[in-house]
Amino acid sequence: MVVHLQSQLTYVLGQLSDEKRSEVLENCFSEKGAHYSLTRTHIASCDFSLGNYTYATDPKADLEDFTVAEDEEDLIPLIKDAQAQTGAKFQDRRFSMDSAPPG
Repeated sequence: MVVHLQSQLTYVLGQLSDEKRSEVLENCFSEKGAHYSLTRTHIASCDFSLGNYTYATDPKADLEDFTVAEDEEDLIPLIKDAQAQTGAKFQDRRFSMDSAPPG
C-alpha cells in the first residue's frame, strides 16, 4: 500500500495532540495497523501544498541557494516518524516526485 506524505497531511496531524498523532501514525505504518510500506512525497510545493515554494530559486544554476528549510518543521519529521513505526523496511521504499503538471 502507498501513502502520499504531503503538506496538508502534516498540517492536519499538527492539529492533533502528540498522543493522537502517534496513534494515527501507528495505525497507518506499524505492523499492527495498515502497514503502509511505500510512501511518496512531493519535491518542493505541489497542488496539495498549503503554499508555493521551491528548493532553489534558480534550479538551472549551481544550486548554491538550494534548501529544504520549508520542509524541516513538518514534512521531514513526518517522514522520520512514519519510518520509526516501520523500521528498516520503510527506508528503501519511498520516493519523491514533482507533483506539478507539465507546462
